[in-house]
Amino acid sequence: MTRHDTLVRLKPGNPFETVLHLFDGGWIPVRDPWGMCTGKRDGKTISLFCVDKDRVTQEQEVILAACIAGRLEVSTEEVLQEAEKDGITFDSDWVEAMTGEAECYRRTLELADFLEAHPTPDEFAYREFIEQQYCDWIHGDRIPEPMPENYEDVDPRYKSPELEQAYKQREIDRFLQQGGYSVFDVLTGKAMIDALNYLDPDSEYSLVGPDEFLEQE
Repeated sequence: MTRHDTLVRLKPGNPFETVLHLFDGGWIPVRDPWGMCTGKRDGKTISLFCVDKDRVTQEQEVILAACIAGRLEVSTEEVLQEAEKDGITFDSDWVEAMTGEAECYRRTLELADFLEAHPTPDEFAYREFIEQQYCDWIHGDRIPEPMPENYEDVDPRYKSPELEQAYKQREIDRFLQQGGYSVFDVLTGKAMIDALNYLDPDSEYSLVGPDEFLEQE
């Protein structure tokens, strides 16, 4: 089975709000990069995200189940029993942001390709697509290709300001690790200035001393 890598951050007012401190940075591990499961609410079909039970502890799973149980006015045991197949699910409308690595990237592009090939709703085609997702990524052991090394090579459909910033931060971290900088260089800002000049050679960054700063004022 593929090890999943998608994380989501939820909107304020979500049912897990009081327990998000139990998750690193408040990000919840999920199995799929979109709400692939479905449920019913007021007679309408809604899309649901599935918590990735392989990346949460038993304590986290029980606490999430208790939050859902309180909202639905059922027992925690009932929610856990229902979650045995796909894991604990929650409404995709609660998701505010998503991040991930290679699998998240590849599967998101597969969904984009499918939607471009089927611009009008086609239930049969979508069911086949979902079955293939289960075969490849959930029950299977498909290994995704690595994400592009450079942001410029990322598929435009996946690009975002947040991802661009993450790529820049990765480049800065790599530059600093390879630069052999001392703790003093980091504290004074010299290391960061060198990194910025490396990433943006068309600009010229430099440290401003206290006298120069006062002159500018």
